[in-house]
Formats: sequence, C-alpha cells, structure tokens
Amino acid sequence: MYKLSISNLTLNKKYPILFQNNYNIIEQIGDGAFSVVFKAIDLASLNSSNIEPSTNNNPNDYKNKLHDNNFVAIKIINKSQLNSNQKSLILKEVSILKKLNHKNIVKFRNFLQDVNYFYIIQELCHGGEIFNQIVNLTYLSEDLSRHVILQIAEALNYLHNEIGIVHRDIKPENLLFNLIPYTRSECQHLRKSDDPKVKKDEGLFKYGYGGGTIGIVKLADFGLSKQIWELKTKTPCGTVGYVAPEIVKDEKYSKKVDLWALGCVLYTLLCGFPPFYDDKIDVLTVKISKGEFEFLSPWWDEISNGAKNCVKNLLSVNPKQRYDIKQFFSDPWIEEYLLKLPKDSNGNLIYAVDLDGEYSTRYYSPSAMLLRDAFEISAALNRMNEEKANNRERDQIIEEDEDEEDEDIYGNDNGTNHIHNKKISFNNINKNNEPTFDLKIETSTLLERRRKKKTNEPIIRHDVINNRRILQETEAF
Repeated sequence: MYKLSISNLTLNKKYPILFQNNYNIIEQIGDGAFSVVFKAIDLASLNSSNIEPSTNNNPNDYKNKLHDNNFVAIKIINKSQLNSNQKSLILKEVSILKKLNHKNIVKFRNFLQDVNYFYIIQELCHGGEIFNQIVNLTYLSEDLSRHVILQIAEALNYLHNEIGIVHRDIKPENLLFNLIPYTRSECQHLRKSDDPKVKKDEGLFKYGYGGGTIGIVKLADFGLSKQIWELKTKTPCGTVGYVAPEIVKDEKYSKKVDLWALGCVLYTLLCGFPPFYDDKIDVLTVKISKGEFEFLSPWWDEISNGAKNCVKNLLSVNPKQRYDIKQFFSDPWIEEYLLKLPKDSNGNLIYAVDLDGEYSTRYYSPSAMLLRDAFEISAALNRMNEEKANNRERDQIIEEDEDEEDEDIYGNDNGTNHIHNKKISFNNINKNNEPTFDLKIETSTLLERRRKKKTNEPIIRHDVINNRRILQETEAF
C-alpha cells in the first residue's frame, strides 16, 4: 500500500476510516445540505496499475501516471442530520447500487460507515455534469445530443428491462461524463439565433467517440430509484421540470416516467433551455399536466423535424402513447444516427471510447443561471417522510409498498406529525449549520386531496420554498 502525502491532511484525519480503507482525500468537488463529495485516490488500485512509489512520497510525482480508475468520488453523509427513516433509505439506495453493472451507469465501488457518517464510494467521472456542458456550449448539436441521450437510453434499457428499476430523477445534473480531448473544428457552424461572441465551438464530432469533450456518459444518483418491474407505483417524487404529467396529477405511474424525463433532457440538450418552465409553480405544473410546450422560434428553426418528432413522442402526456425504451431506439432520427456508428469485433455498435480504451457499446438493433434556478433543487432534499408515528422498525431496509406508506404518513390521526392545513417550516442546514431554505406546507394533505377527487381537474402538488413552489416529494432519501 502506497501512502501518498497530500496537502489536505486535515480531511484525512477528520475521516480516518477512509484512510484505513486505502482512500486518500485530495479535494472537495461538491456539497449538499446533508453531504459533501470529495475526489480521492484509491490507494489499493495503485498496485494493480503497477505504479511505482514516489521517492519523496510527493503526490505530484504521480499525476502523469495515475489512471482514471485510480480515482474515486466519495459522498460523505452526516448521520446527525438524518432521521431513522432517511438512514434506512440510504441503505436501500446502496443495496440498489450494488445490483447495478452497466457501462453507462456510474460504478459503485464501496460503502463504509462509522458513528458519524455514511460513505458512498463510486467511480469518478472527470468531466463532471452534462448540465455544465450545456451551460458552457449554450446547446449541443444534433449529433452530440444523440451521442449523449443514446448512452442514457442504454442505461435505462438496462434498468427497465434487466433490473426492473425506475430511476425517477433523470436530469442533466445526474448525467456525468468522461473527458475526451477537444479537437477544434475547421469551420464552426452557427445557428441564426447564436451570438458569435458567446457561442463556443463544440469542436469536431466523431462517431463512436464523441465531441465537445464529452466521451462516455453515465447515469448517476439512485436516491429516488425503485425496483417495480411491470408494476405501477404512486409515490410523488422527482425534480420539478422533469417530472411526468401522471406524477403531478397524482396518478399511478410506470417506468415510462423516465422516458418523459429523457424527452425533457433531449429538448434541453438541443436548444439549451427546458421545455417546461415558469416562475410560478402552479402555472408550471399545469403546463406539465397538459404537456404544453413549444419549439420556440428562432432557437428551434434550424433543428430537424426528425429531432422534433422524437421529442414529441417522448413528451406525450398519455403514457400509453409515449415511447417506451424499445420504441425510442426504433425512432427514425435515432436509427439514422445508429447507422453511422462503428462496430467492434463482435458487431456491437460503439458509442464512445474512454482514453483508457474502454468502449461504451450496444448490441445492434433495426442561459446558465435560469436553467440552474429552475432545476437545481435536488429531489433528495425535499422529501417529506418525517418520522413515522407507528411501530415500524426504523433501522431496517424497508421494501414496503410506497403507496401504503403514503396513506399511513398522511392519514395517521394520532396527533403526531399529522399534516393538515398547517404551515410547517422544515429547515435544511448547510455545512455551516445555517438554514438554506424553509419548506412550508400550505396545502391540504395528499390523503384528503385523494378523497376529494370529484372532478376531472388534475390534482397538482406544490409547496413553497423561499416564495417559490416546487413539487412536494413524499419519499425520504
């Protein structure tokens, strides 16, 4: 085991269990209300990579030798800020992560815990979020958009048909990528709506490799996922702007909610802004429930009809008419792209290649602040399964039906945690123990709204966050 001496010794001393398990923290790369994410070196992997130890134990000597698989991302979650049910749901998420094995899903590496923290250790995607590339490039070309969306569709195909899992939180922030070198294009193509002073060149695109520095794309964050196979569920959860109509209308839903979210992501990739947005959440949710979106001019004027048709079929309000994952791969605009991809020695299509030479394959078959403000509120921070007022054993992984759990939470009349026409503040605390926002409930309970369904009007779920409303998410993370 090689012990690298790095500058941030304080962090390694703060989390001794990590160093004891051969992880050496390098730097912080993200944070949330209850967690912080670090980039770290997996010291045990250095042996398998045949990396010689430094003569002076200086990590800078390793920089040109370390491979991507020598690095990990470690999410550290503070137990003191979680209730018992939330702790159980973290263990449930880990149990799902352990089942997954797909090139386009971020790989689970390890899970540790001590008295104070949970540690979820996964592979590190050096490119970061696709969201940031949309911001950086303003939008992606049709080829680069298909390069991204097809790899996420491959992940969904695996989740839906091989594992029976619905993700329920597909969005650009949860799509990560591995970097490839940037190759300047000979002539930058600009749309009529582009500002030449602002629009950056995404560079040369190569089929089977990528462009815009985006190589292999991976799906992350399974905090809202659930194994349902062909069943339907009813727990309202997701991220505002990407949540499907059947969820905002408080109806039972299937794995097709992920296809709706895929359509929202594809729309955003192609033009740089989301299909559904409004400052007022009640207006936004009505738009979503009715599927009211437009291909706005001039931004969509030069985007092909094939791309628009694919988006339309993903954003169909009726789940029965919406593409499933098989139909998506058979879309003419998608098949047009697949025919241009190279194949490996086994005849599998190659989507992208890592710098280390690994393939992302499939079997062949016929404005930044506005965007961030609309979608950055993570589903994991706003779920409302507070401590249950029953005799449920809280510290076990609970696999019970979510709909029954909803009824229990909102229908319990023993006076403990019963929410009914009350204004309740729920403070999320940041790393400095300062409140980041208040979640205030000003509407009647889910149970009462269900009982009062007497018309065909959609039941819209919304709560207030800092005078902005978002969908209430009733599942603890």
